[in-house]
Order: sequence, then structure tokens, then C-alpha cells
Amino acid sequence: MHNGLIAPHGGALTINMAGESERAALQERARSLPQLVVGSRQLADLEMLATGAYSPLAGFSTQADYLGSVNDMHLANGLSQDLPA
Repeated sequence: MHNGLIAPHGGALTINMAGESERAALQERARSLPQLVVGSRQLADLEMLATGAYSPLAGFSTQADYLGSVNDMHLANGLSQDLPA
């Protein structure tokens, strides 16, 4: 526990949001990328990844993380997988 808060799963909060200095460059790059329409569930997952709510995940699951979660309830790095379904 640090400053009265419970430590994030995996020991560090994983924030995946661009800082001020890189935001404009990423927005410009995004203009040239294909667009996807996503549903509310996918948008919610993206927001949770961005804000660190799914720490220690830094993105969508890799095959190794997925299989580890399904078979052993652990990520490929050994951390227990106790994220919401």
C-alpha cells in the first residue's frame, strides 16, 4: 500500500494515453489510417486500457496471454488473470 491506496495488480499502473507533446503528431498520423466502427463494448475496453483500469495489460491480449488466461488463469508473464469478463 502506498499513500493509503492499494497497489495496482502487477505492481505498476499501466497508463496508455499519449502525453501533450505526442498527441498532435498521433492525431495527424491517425488521419491517414483506415477507420473502424466499434461498438460500445469495444470503446469501453479501449477507454479502460487507456486509463490503466486493466493494468497490467498494456493492450489487447496476445495469443500467449489469452491461452495462459484460459488454461491457467495467468498471463504469459506469470501474473494472475483476474480481470472482469
